[in-house]
Amino acid sequence: MSSKSAKKRARNRTEVLYDGECAMCSNLALRINTTQTRKTLDTNDMRSAQLPAGVSAADVERELHVVDTAGNIHRGANALLRILEEYPRWRWLARIGRTAPMRPLLAIGYRYVAANRDHIFGPSARLFWSKQILLVALLAGFALSPKLWISARPYPVVPVLAPLPSLLEYTALAVSVLAAGAALVLTKPRPALTALLIAAATLAMGDQTRWQPWFYQYAVMLAVLTAWNGRPKDVKASLEPTAALRAVMIGIYLWSGIAKLNASYLGGTFGWLLEPLAAVFPASLLSALGSIGVATPVAEIAIGLGLAHPRSRPAAVAAAIAMHTLILAMLGPWAHNWNSIVWPWNAAMIALVAVLFARDRHTRPARILAPPMSAMRAVATAAFIVLPALSLIDRWDPYLSASLYSRNLRHAAIRLRSDAREALPLQLQPYADDEDVMWPMTWALDALNVPAYPAVRVYKGMARAVCAELPDPTGLILGISSKPSITTGEITVTNYGCADL
Repeated sequence: MSSKSAKKRARNRTEVLYDGECAMCSNLALRINTTQTRKTLDTNDMRSAQLPAGVSAADVERELHVVDTAGNIHRGANALLRILEEYPRWRWLARIGRTAPMRPLLAIGYRYVAANRDHIFGPSARLFWSKQILLVALLAGFALSPKLWISARPYPVVPVLAPLPSLLEYTALAVSVLAAGAALVLTKPRPALTALLIAAATLAMGDQTRWQPWFYQYAVMLAVLTAWNGRPKDVKASLEPTAALRAVMIGIYLWSGIAKLNASYLGGTFGWLLEPLAAVFPASLLSALGSIGVATPVAEIAIGLGLAHPRSRPAAVAAAIAMHTLILAMLGPWAHNWNSIVWPWNAAMIALVAVLFARDRHTRPARILAPPMSAMRAVATAAFIVLPALSLIDRWDPYLSASLYSRNLRHAAIRLRSDAREALPLQLQPYADDEDVMWPMTWALDALNVPAYPAVRVYKGMARAVCAELPDPTGLILGISSKPSITTGEITVTNYGCADL
């Protein structure tokens, strides 16, 4: 073929104009050029192409342009639909995209992706996607536990200092939700994240039961992201926040595994988790799988250590994803259908492990865990790796030490005389069982859809609130257990009357 005929054929092809400095756009051009559509589509970097009349370099930098053989110019979402039409298997999708209901949605979605394209596919992609995952998971947590965040409820409020005024509490909740939504869509989310953290801290001061492990984790990781300057192409600026987020994740797996190294957990929690599989697998296999549960604490510790080292990182990522998938399947609506507040957390952990650690075989443990550190990485490392060690000597709360489901927790029971139960307000009476006992853990799950916060001061605060409702305070006894013995699982119980609280 002559050069003259080749040029004529090129002019007869639909032209895709893109920004060659945009990783997402360049990847699209590469995919076009490696498929059969290269015979009908001609991709050109706007920096070297001759642009058609009425189209400037700034226009193409802002959004994709497609010029068809008739000279018609398609922009943005319409340009993508025009490209899809060149693929026989995707033409149906292009037709759907051109329907009246879909056109405005596609336009909004395209503008959002275009505005964040350097974040989505650039050097800061791990930070961008971590932010999105954390915010979606936080909003899901709010949605699944609405009564946790207000004081007008039957479950007692245990503030850090003093109860929050109702107006402040509702305002803080509204700001938290709105700021989380804004941070999801804004290209520069730092102000929205800051507002979210201030409002979340206000809610946390109003009730210690809100210090749920997932809420604490999300808050610290989002605080880390406020230290990021948000410049998508600033590789150096993304290193410290990424390392801080990784330190949080490593700490969670390490201390979650350590907390489960006790006789109470090893005695049967894993077997209970697998019970829904009885409908599928024979009892002998389930028994064998249940016995493997003694290795789960070691497996979690190994995941934490494995994520820190580049050689073991791929295996650790795969193991973490498999573990959370199993937990999600067993606790989900198709199995135990229990404790739905941890469903989005498990999904978020799967996504965070993949985003923060997958396809990284270069970052060394020292880059994540060793000094010199920025202030934010030092805080994250202290909160999730150093301070949880104090939980071993009861000087740091277990829920701040990744101890959920470890069975290495204090429990409590509020015992009532029968006449004391009858004296309670009607809204509280259903939370006492047939033996006139109020169990904080069951009470919290029923009333708030979260577990009780297992700290002595919180249990005492709950009992004080119940005592305040009784005409005769001698009708109540609060029993708080010790942590189970690591080797035997045995506990001791200390009793308190209303006068002792």
